[in-house]
Amino acid sequence: MEYRYSGELSVLNLVIWLLIIIIYNSVYFKCKNKKTNYFILFLLVSLFCTFAFSEADTYHYHAIYDRMLLFNECIHVEPFYYWLIQILPHNYYIWRFVVWSMALLLILGCCRRYYLDPYTVSYVFPLILLQQFAVTRGVLGITLFLYALSFIFNPIRNRYISYLIAIIGCMVSMVLHRSLPLFAAILLLSFFPFNKRTVSALIILFPILRFFALPFVFEVLGANIFSEQTIEFTTNYLESEQSKANANGIIRLIIDYIPRFLIFYVLIEEYVYKNATMSKPMKIMFRYSFILFYIALLFLGQETSSFVTNRTLHMMCFPLLLVLSYYLYQVERTRLSKFAMFSFVVSDLFSFSYMIYSCW
Repeated sequence: MEYRYSGELSVLNLVIWLLIIIIYNSVYFKCKNKKTNYFILFLLVSLFCTFAFSEADTYHYHAIYDRMLLFNECIHVEPFYYWLIQILPHNYYIWRFVVWSMALLLILGCCRRYYLDPYTVSYVFPLILLQQFAVTRGVLGITLFLYALSFIFNPIRNRYISYLIAIIGCMVSMVLHRSLPLFAAILLLSFFPFNKRTVSALIILFPILRFFALPFVFEVLGANIFSEQTIEFTTNYLESEQSKANANGIIRLIIDYIPRFLIFYVLIEEYVYKNATMSKPMKIMFRYSFILFYIALLFLGQETSSFVTNRTLHMMCFPLLLVLSYYLYQVERTRLSKFAMFSFVVSDLFSFSYMIYSCW
């Protein structure tokens, strides 16, 4: 059975998104806010993700869920998600609640381990991550991966136990989504120096790297570094249907990318050119999010599916949540930082409006 998109039901997601923005809107104006916890955010985000009618994959997953129940076999998803279907009451929305709530607990646990301000996180979350968070089951693997890494970058008192937790967590995350081995490999680039020269070099080399991006990826895939499953997964990304640009697509592209360029400009200016103090874990997350954004731009508009760019941008939003929450709590607002946040609001509103209008 296939499910049709519903513009009417998508309004629910728009209302939840607006509600979170309104509750925590004071973050827009000042860096220090009143103390709070994650309870309201957890409640509203869980509701949003369980009934994510504004996201196309919600309907696709429902059809896949039905087929798995009908044929009693694992289809499309990793074995863990099929196991959950078997042990949980047979209801699609219960399954979604369990998967996405576990992922939410992990990302909020990650925020707690880095001592990020809950009030600031609660405002940044709907700005840059909420819509991405609701898209795919892969959020469980991504959040477990980032949570496990926090035991390396911010270890507990017994470092051996901390590193063991990190290793086990990272290994488990790899089987929760096929894309994780690739994103884990990209993380290694975050340990290279990142300074003014690096930024200048990346800008100058961008046209050259963009030209060699596809051949290089296929060369790496042919080197038997990754598992067959990961290679097949990536190759399908690169060889899937070519994206087609039109006037509407260009407008959406501009609205989507303006806030991303602005926020990275703000972060680079603050932490690279002004050399502002930044904790070591946040330095890694900052570099990681920037590298993911850079890679997404390398593939943007290439003669491959836009899926490559979209998935990399999807992954980028998770470390960027941590970095932007850290920045907004530490630094006083500037006109540019406020404009960047406003741009994210406009971009999200446009996305919701387009979904509701096109499916009404």
